[in-house]
Amino acid sequence: MSTDHCVRPPGGRAFDLIDARLPEFVARDPGTCAVFHGNPAAHHLDSTFYLGELVAALGTRNVFSPASVDTWPKNLAHILLYGTGIGLSLPDVDRTDYLLILGSNPLVSNGSTVTAPRHAPTPARTA
Repeated sequence: MSTDHCVRPPGGRAFDLIDARLPEFVARDPGTCAVFHGNPAAHHLDSTFYLGELVAALGTRNVFSPASVDTWPKNLAHILLYGTGIGLSLPDVDRTDYLLILGSNPLVSNGSTVTAPRHAPTPARTA
């Protein structure tokens, strides 16, 4: 198996390969492993029961979630702009003429910090 790029294990043996190779990496340096606890697991009760056990068994401190790439950067921007991370500023989409979104899709974001309704826009509010 090549080590310079990703190769799909033959015959769907991914878990067999993980079982054979992961222990050597964890034993040598647990920091070589990371856990990404992402959607839909972030919105499902099952991960509450096994995530802590998995992270403890690996011994890694590298645990990431959708918040790592979604809400935490927004919180940092809020801290840098307003001096606090307690508040959460939300765009006034109803009164916005032009909205450019990079790297996100509010129709499928599941309401992380800004989500788009699944219906027609609401009439503009009065000031």
